[in-house]
Amino acid sequence: MDMALGTLASRVLGLLRDMFLFAALGASVYSSAFIFAFTFPNLFRRLWGEGALTSAFVPVFAQKWVQSSRVQSFHFLNLFLARFLLFLLIFSGILMTFLWLTSFGVSLSEQWQLGLRLSVILLPYMVCI
Repeated sequence: MDMALGTLASRVLGLLRDMFLFAALGASVYSSAFIFAFTFPNLFRRLWGEGALTSAFVPVFAQKWVQSSRVQSFHFLNLFLARFLLFLLIFSGILMTFLWLTSFGVSLSEQWQLGLRLSVILLPYMVCI
């Protein structure tokens, strides 16, 4: 029940975010650049937060929980989270550097340059998955 209410609240807040975004920016270059920039971290949130990582980790952790003590289970969880956090920091840092250099190094339209620069700003959201 709590998960359903959390999901519902997340969807309503996402709708409100989109409504305010388009009310403020309209259908302009800036709103298109923001949507493009938000696509990268949102894709990885879907993959890692709601997709393959969850479906791979939960059964392993549940098995560890049943077969081992709570202390060992939480040790496994802490080890996994620490390694995944390190991976996310390195991955997002490399991707941010690549996008930032691309935004200056390649001759692109204003919309694409703005989208790449906004991507650099929004990519740390991946760490908050």
